[in-house]
Parts: sequence; structure tokens; C-alpha cells
Amino acid sequence: MVFNANEATQAYIDGLGEQALAQAAAYTSGSHWLMLWGLIVAMLVTLLVVRSGLLSHIASGLEGRNFFIRGFCISAAFVVLSGIIELPWSIYSGWWREMSYGRTSQPLADFLGQSGLGLALNAVFMGLFFTAVYAGWENCGGYGQVRSPRVPSRFFYSWAQFSSNHCLMNTNPYPRERSKKP
Repeated sequence: MVFNANEATQAYIDGLGEQALAQAAAYTSGSHWLMLWGLIVAMLVTLLVVRSGLLSHIASGLEGRNFFIRGFCISAAFVVLSGIIELPWSIYSGWWREMSYGRTSQPLADFLGQSGLGLALNAVFMGLFFTAVYAGWENCGGYGQVRSPRVPSRFFYSWAQFSSNHCLMNTNPYPRERSKKP
């Protein structure tokens, strides 16, 4: 007997029922909107952090320090600040929405603990990454006045593309509509 993957898949989808397919379609459609809103939230958070002047203030406070220490502290501070400001969005998109679709039973405290651990690791690794990128940028001549305290602020505008983990959401494996056999 030869196994036909298409027939097995169709039989599985037919066995799900209309309600499960409608829920899968709603979840998938909502995930697509979350990707867009996640990008918008990341850009707004980045703009808020950069315009607040906190990064420039940190850069000014670390003026006499080693380049690596300055770059790492500014980068890690940005990651932590943006993670804290994005916390309500993360709770909605990563926990509450998953609970409402019955895809997780994780308690909120556990979600927050894991998010905090992820934020700490992200601050360390992204701090190192952006310090290396910033060092390469400075060695190549940079943009404008490289040693200006405002340069870290300009540099972090590009962070909006990387800041949101919501762009890497899981997608639903179920199709939006059933395919009709001819």
C-alpha cells in the first residue's frame, strides 16, 4: 500500500470540523495583523527611547570610559528599556492571545519570569552584537560626527527592525479554507 500524503492531509482537515477550521483561520489572520502591529510597536518604542534622550545621557555619563564599555552599556540599556516599554504588548501578543485561543496554559507569572530571563540574555548578547556593529561603523567613518553623544541615538533608529520578536510568530499549519476536490 502506497501512502498518499495529500489524501491523509485532506482526511485530517476534514475531520477537524468547521469550528476548528474557523478558529484556525481567525488565529492565522490575527497572527498576520500582529506582525504588522508588532513592527509598529517596535518603531514607536524605538522612537520613544531615542527621543527621550536617555541614551545620550548614558553616553555622556560614560564619556571617559573605554569604547567597549560605552557601546555595551548603551546597547544593553536600549534593549532593556525597549523590553520594559514593550511589556504590555508582549503580554497581549505572547500570553493573553495564546490563552484566549487555548494554545497555552502557562501562568502569567511563569510567562513574565521567562520573558525577564529572555530580556536579560537579549541585553547581553545584543549589547555585544551592537557594540561590534558600532565599532565597525566607527572604523568605517560612521555617519556625521562619530564621537558625538547623539550618534548612539541615531544608530538605534535601525533597531526597530530587530526589536520586535513578534515578527517571528508561529504560523498556523492549517489552511485558511478547505480545498475542494474536483
